[in-house]
Amino acid sequence: MPTYEVIEQGFYKGQMYDPNGKRRILQSDAPLKPVPKWLKAVKEVTETAAEKKKRVEDDAAMTEINAQNKRDIDAVTFQNSPSLSNAVETL
Repeated sequence: MPTYEVIEQGFYKGQMYDPNGKRRILQSDAPLKPVPKWLKAVKEVTETAAEKKKRVEDDAAMTEINAQNKRDIDAVTFQNSPSLSNAVETL
């Protein structure tokens, strides 16, 4: 997704962009050709192979931790599951 830094006030698709205001960064679906003078293209940061490998490992570890947390929470629940009983429990 192309990203542009706002260096002067300008309009894009009915929105006002201002470097000192609420909208300081513009992201568009497609690259703007030509880039308006009030915008400055921000170079996309690419992920290295080592960073990608670490991110994938971290995601896998978090998935396992989340699964373990769900099992722990389900193990300590004090209410019967709805499939076991049709009775309504009140506290």
